[in-house]
Amino acid sequence: MTEQKAVTRSMDNLGRVVIPGDIREALGWGIGTKLEVTISDITVKTVIIREISPCCSLCRVESENLMKVEKGYICPLSLRLLSFNFAYSNSNFQNFCKYINK
Repeated sequence: MTEQKAVTRSMDNLGRVVIPGDIREALGWGIGTKLEVTISDITVKTVIIREISPCCSLCRVESENLMKVEKGYICPLSLRLLSFNFAYSNSNFQNFCKYINK
């Protein structure tokens, strides 16, 4: 896809919009690609669609073994390091465990 042009698509009854194949191909998006959809400007009804690769919120490592936490992800190594630090330096370790398991 060499030139940019506007493409109009209708939303279906489930709220889905098809991204044209040439755009998906140009971006390297295939089946299973995870996309984030955010409101860019609500006054002009604009959204941004971008590919996401989940990574640890602490060390930024991408991994398939990430655990979802309140506002991001944590990898097993970071969790072990945090657990160790909390266990030995803070009596609120159980509160931390509750927080990450939300």
